[in-house]
Amino acid sequence: DLPEGLVNLAAIHTKRGERDEAWKLLQRAHALLPRNAVVNYNCGLAAAARGDALAAIAYYDAALEADPTYEKARANLGALKCRFGDIEGAKRELSVIKDSGGVTGPDVDPEWKTCNR
Repeated sequence: DLPEGLVNLAAIHTKRGERDEAWKLLQRAHALLPRNAVVNYNCGLAAAARGDALAAIAYYDAALEADPTYEKARANLGALKCRFGDIEGAKRELSVIKDSGGVTGPDVDPEWKTCNR
């Protein structure tokens, strides 16, 4: 599957520190599957890494629109909202997470746990 391959290749470039190349690949994947939760989630990760919090929020929102059960997207969205002072919005997002133990990994913003208190 081409978009999945682009996402995987983008992850390799990200690990190598090649963020611009990763971003280009993710944008190609997004053009092919603009409503795909995984593609939008990864675009959100890349946008956040590039310092574009507003784009990251939009991509996480799109990921959740495609799959409301995507808890990593919800955690990262909540963390961004918390970081930018929308504590109530963050708490609304984070209150939906059912399995907080499953929301782990290097792609999850650890801030979500702090704001969830």
